[in-house]
Amino acid sequence: MRTEVIARQAATLKQIGLDAIVSISPENFAYVTGFLSPTQPLMRWRHAMALVTADATTTLVVVDMEASTVRAKSPPGTEIAVWREFKLDAMNVLADVLRKHGLAESAIGIELDYLPAADFAALRELLPQASFVPAQAMLARLREVKTVEEIDLLRRLSRIADKAITQAFRSVRAGASEMVLAAALTRGIYEEGAEYFKLMIVATGERSVFPNVGPTSRILKRGDVCRVEIFPMTNGYHAGVCRTAGVEAAPPHAKRIWANLTACKHMLLDAIKPGASTQSIYKLYLR
Repeated sequence: MRTEVIARQAATLKQIGLDAIVSISPENFAYVTGFLSPTQPLMRWRHAMALVTADATTTLVVVDMEASTVRAKSPPGTEIAVWREFKLDAMNVLADVLRKHGLAESAIGIELDYLPAADFAALRELLPQASFVPAQAMLARLREVKTVEEIDLLRRLSRIADKAITQAFRSVRAGASEMVLAAALTRGIYEEGAEYFKLMIVATGERSVFPNVGPTSRILKRGDVCRVEIFPMTNGYHAGVCRTAGVEAAPPHAKRIWANLTACKHMLLDAIKPGASTQSIYKLYLR
């Protein structure tokens, strides 16, 4: 459990007059706990929830299928309430937890941009005296300021991606396919220590202009521009790194684009300073 994150949430709850907050999205569950409930990102209805009260009491609500995994990753003594997958009683168990902690008539922050409407309706019916307040903006604001632990993790993930891409580029030549490049990239992030990855982009030649596309059987040719991006993941966090390379030799227009982008990058680094407007910096880049 991330004690610093829990303390920040508890302090913010007191400042804004809420009694508790329930994190429901995979990202915010991991923000509190330091790990993902494994299949929640795949199956949205398989709720994993983290309750934090204004006095920093923390309780997890997880599906029975993954209860043993969550217990193994949680510190000893963590309160964990389990809902039954085939009974679909996640909201009933959450309501019981809220009652247990004296929150049945309290003001509770909840991620209304993630929780399905039907589940929210059921929760309100179970706790008609409680006041549920949208909490997604508060959570987003808290997450803008990273802890030292988060910064270290993001730095490590970025290095994993960067090294894996470099190794993947070096492992292929003209005549190889995008699939071969993707295989090398996937192998690299696992060899470097990622748990898995969230997105991989492999776009070469005439496909390099397409955003967010995966690999195909297209064969690499001399002069191709290769654009590769991957988001390795650990503990529910991901960091995306994008790199571009040419097969054997980059075409002249690619070199002109690269030179322009490099000049823009150094111009922006000079413009980024305390008090600078992010909008003005972006407009400078566009010009």
